[in-house]
Amino acid sequence: MSQRIEKLLPPQLVQSRGETRDYNMMSTWIRPWDYQEELDVGIIGLPQTLSHGFQGTFMGPNAVRETFATFGTRSFDFDVDVADLKVRDVGDVKLHPTSVVETHANFESALADVYKQRPNFIPILLGGHHAVAAPSVRGFKKGHGGFKVGLIDFDAHNDLRDPTYEGPSGGTPFRQLIDQGYVDGRNAVQVGLHGFLSSSVLKEYADKRGLRMVSAREVRARGIIKVVEEAIAQASDGTDAIYISFDMDAIEAALAPGTVAHTPGGLMLGDVFEALHLLGQTPKVMAMDIVEMDPLRDLRGMTPRVGCMMLMSFLAGLHQRKKLYR
Repeated sequence: MSQRIEKLLPPQLVQSRGETRDYNMMSTWIRPWDYQEELDVGIIGLPQTLSHGFQGTFMGPNAVRETFATFGTRSFDFDVDVADLKVRDVGDVKLHPTSVVETHANFESALADVYKQRPNFIPILLGGHHAVAAPSVRGFKKGHGGFKVGLIDFDAHNDLRDPTYEGPSGGTPFRQLIDQGYVDGRNAVQVGLHGFLSSSVLKEYADKRGLRMVSAREVRARGIIKVVEEAIAQASDGTDAIYISFDMDAIEAALAPGTVAHTPGGLMLGDVFEALHLLGQTPKVMAMDIVEMDPLRDLRGMTPRVGCMMLMSFLAGLHQRKKLYR
């Protein structure tokens, strides 16, 4: 029998429960998980902020949840109603009041414990700073008996800086995972890199480890579907599962202004939704995070709505996967 996880808080946000005759609203469809029922997808909040100036990334998970009262379960774009997927809100992992290291230990252990209880559901993790990706992948791997994990990261930056100097910051999660052996660089792909936001030292590290970097300019030239198909092939080569990490700053800054380090020249939203729909269909994709949403920097609630559309585009693809592999 499933047991509650000590470091996992139940959902704190009360959703609108209004019913309609015409269609399901996300806010009535996605209910808190009771630790008993089986589920296809579990939404988990990792509401961490790091001290790079004044940030509101801790508000990201609930900002997305608040949009659930706005969206329904049927898509015009993908011609599908996802309402028969069992999607539940698992809650938020507890933060430590002062220690980033202890907070990440909470994330890792709580997520591993949930996956051990329910190994077959797909977690969609809402951040929170991108630093949460490292403990999230570690928890996923430990909770699934040491699965070999491939990685596809959508990002403006490559987040490969040396944690020896910076610690577990938002600039180091993928360096941590590669150096610690949780991900082989040859199974890692980063999509949407853009701007003057890196260095030759980091490129040399990526090249040495076999990591593939795809710029937003290359996406525009070659098309998102081709790029994502190649990313899936590399991330799935010899692995048991693929983890998707999506930093909102990969998106064109004017389209998702509510993020920590946005810069012009990013991915277009149509490409983002197509990519996530394709990844939702992919059998080896077994976990995803959406991170770096900062409502304090947003305009008119634009960015949480983008985040919700990203989540639902993935679920539309997952719905198709479930039909094919049922």
